[in-house]
Formats: sequence, C-alpha cells, structure tokens
Amino acid sequence: MRTRTYALLALMAILAAGAQAAFLVEAHDSGVASDNFDGTTTRQSIPSKAPGLSIWGTATSSVFGASDTDNDWTYFYTPLIDADNFLSAAGFDLTNGHVSSGLVGGLPGLYNVYITWPPSDNPPVEGCNITVTSDGDDNLIEAVNQRTGGTGTPGGNSGWYKIGDRVHLTTGRTYTVNQVANVPGNFPSMRSHGVLWELVEPDVPVAEIVESDGVTSVEEGGETDQYTIVLKEQPPTTIIITTDVSEPNQIKLNGAESLELTFTPQNWNIPQVVHVSAEQDATAEPEKSVWVLHITQVADANLVEWHDAYAGMVTVYVRDYAVPGVKIRETDGLTEVSEQGGADSYTLELLFPPTDKVTVTITTDGQTLVDTGAGAAGTSQLVFTSANWNEAQTVIVSAVDDAVLEGDHTSVITHAVASLDGGYDGLTVRKITVHVEDNECGAWGYLPLDLNQDCVINIADLAEFAASWLECTQPYGDSCQDVR
Repeated sequence: MRTRTYALLALMAILAAGAQAAFLVEAHDSGVASDNFDGTTTRQSIPSKAPGLSIWGTATSSVFGASDTDNDWTYFYTPLIDADNFLSAAGFDLTNGHVSSGLVGGLPGLYNVYITWPPSDNPPVEGCNITVTSDGDDNLIEAVNQRTGGTGTPGGNSGWYKIGDRVHLTTGRTYTVNQVANVPGNFPSMRSHGVLWELVEPDVPVAEIVESDGVTSVEEGGETDQYTIVLKEQPPTTIIITTDVSEPNQIKLNGAESLELTFTPQNWNIPQVVHVSAEQDATAEPEKSVWVLHITQVADANLVEWHDAYAGMVTVYVRDYAVPGVKIRETDGLTEVSEQGGADSYTLELLFPPTDKVTVTITTDGQTLVDTGAGAAGTSQLVFTSANWNEAQTVIVSAVDDAVLEGDHTSVITHAVASLDGGYDGLTVRKITVHVEDNECGAWGYLPLDLNQDCVINIADLAEFAASWLECTQPYGDSCQDVR
C-alpha cells in the first residue's frame, strides 16, 4: 500500500490547474456569488466584459447608475467557505499585463486582488478609494484610489485590474473589499462590480499529513478511516495542533468534533494517528466532502512563527448508504500514467441497490484512454444491476502518446449516470484528475550542450556551435556581441 503526503496532494491540486483557478465575486443580478455583495444600486443593462465572465454567458445587468446615492460597497470572501468558481488554466489572459496563476483557491497563502468595471463614457475623474481588510479590522490594502468606468484606462471593454500588492489570506477568515466614492453623488455607482481573488503562492504546511491509501473516506455508521500527522521540524517548545472541521456534525475525529494533538521537542517526529468516522443519522444524503483544517498553537508569545501556522488540510469523503450513489476508489488514492507506457486503474461500485440497470458512461478529455474490458477508447461504459450493484468494476487508464510538448500535465475523466431508476438517473459523480507524464523531447528541459534542442548531443550540436562561432570572427558583425 502506497501512502501520499499532503505535499503531493497540494502539488496535484496545482497540476490540476484547468479545474479551478480563483474565486470570483460578482454583484450584478445574473452574476455568480451575488450573496457575497453588500450594497444597493440601480441596475443597468451594461454587461461586464472582463475575461472569464463569458463562462456563464453575458450578464444582463450590472451595478451601474449615475443617479444612485449608495457610496459604500462591500464584497466578501471566505477561503474554503466560498467555493472557487472562476474556471481558467495557468496563463489565462486576465488583461492589463496579468495572466492567471492556475492555482486552486481556498488554501491559505498569498493572493492577488483584481477588480473590474462596466464600460462607460462618463467616468468620474475623482474615482474611489478601495480598501481590503481581514475580518473587517486588519488593513491589508488601504485607500488605493481608482478611476472607474470610462473608455480609456481602466474602462472601455473593461478587464481585470490588480489592486495593491499581494495579500495573505488565512483559511476560514472573512476578507472584504470596500469601495467608497471620493465625491458622493458624482456617479457613485461607477464602481467595480466584480472582484477576483487569485491564489499565487500557497503557504507551506509546517506538518506532514499521510492519508491511508492516499484518500480519507468514511461511511455513516460503517467504514472508518485514518491519517497521521507529524511536524516537519523540531519545535523549540510544546506545539499543539488544533483542528477546524467545516461540518463538525458530519464526522468525528478520535470520537470528538474537534481535536488537539500535542507535539514536544521529544515526540515531534513521531506520527500521531487521527481516526475518522461518520455518525449515522436519519437524513438521506448524497456523498459529500468535509474538510479538516489543522492550525498550530503555542503558549510562548515570542514564537510568532508557530502561532496560527498552517499545518495542512484533509478532505474527508462522507458516504451515506441510505441513498443512491457511486463510490470511486483510486488505486493508492492517485491515478498516474505516462505517455511512455503503462497504465493505472480505479474502481466504481454503487452505494445502494438500484431498481433498474444503471449505466455509467466514462469520458476522457482526449489526453487519456479508458478501458472497461472492450478495449481502450476515449469513451467507455459500465453497467450495474440489482445483482452486481456492490461489486467493484475496474477502469483501466492509459495516456495518449501524442507529439505535443506539454510537460507533465493533467487529464480529467468524467462520469455520466443514466438509468430508469430515478434515484440514479443524472446522478452527479466526482471526476478523476489523472497526472500524465510527458515523454516528448524537452519535457524535462535540455542539457546545456544540446544547442539544437533535439534531446541528443552529437555532431549536429557541434556544427551549430561552429556556425555561431564563425559568424563572430569579424568584429562589428551583425551577429557579434561586444563582451569587452
């Protein structure tokens, strides 16, 4: 049995950049996360054109109106509580010289803060002051004056505009972007109507977490699981790691809703076991994920580096056998393949007996192939009946060996469920993110002497070196560089 550390889990989250990249708060009626906006204003049919908003279609209205008297707008974001909803890969153009990091939000770390406006021909020259605070008190960015709207910078087609420097966000705390017009009544609602939080540098956890089989999965009143946690370095004094559970009524940690693990300079490198269980309740629920956040505490006020330090996070999958569902188990908790060859696998089984056959259609994004027994293809199917519903069926995954230099990348496998059993038909099933190792020339970079970058050092590289050398035998030549 292979185990997987939190560090690898975090790495896979980074590699899965095409999945989710940042959290977006929008204020207009048809936008997303409107519950995170506080403030009233006239609604106008002026859609935002910031990159990424087209994912949900063109907005039918925006927060824009010259006669509005509201001068104070606030946007809220709580990491892990507010789920990521801005889908973009690393390198996605955010305009104005910025591209997406591709990192999944929610984790503690350094974030960029962006804002966007609806286009307008009448921008207030005075602009507004924008302040970013932590839980309403600690100023992270203070009084950044911005001129909003307009056909020039930053108006026209609008776009994402970075506010101030990077800010540090901690999981579970609430952060706000507050905007106040410099001149009340002067087009006060020409304020940004979109706020984007983008993780650019995650915190490194001070502890190492190892999940059995690479994933933590429990059943209500049934199967339990466990993980271990240990500090990465010897502390100068006693360190206590506390837990914060997103839904404490769903799971128990060593039989309790919360936990304290004590590490001393003597036992800091001895892993401590956390047993995870789920209580049986009367509510029929689909499979859900519950996160467990680990934070350090220390009595010595001078040891600031050990106060509220991030110690890692575990996602617990909670299953309820009282309702229809599909259980997925990856081999060793991770699916990895290589374009060079070889394969990996995962299994599916139903959680509840169906009244009719259930067909699960498995589809890849073209980077991988799946095989359920009828030969590898981009799409395959599994069929479950009342006789085999709880028998695990295997899906073999292999990589598509293409000629594209991609480096190590990811592939997403989706599952669609169809059945005459209404409980199963259209049921949402989690996706599988596959880590794909590239085998193209240059996937690992090039050696310094591989001048023509063909992954072979031979006479051709010497010829290229000689040609470059001969070009510079005459001083003042176009190809010569004066290195005196």
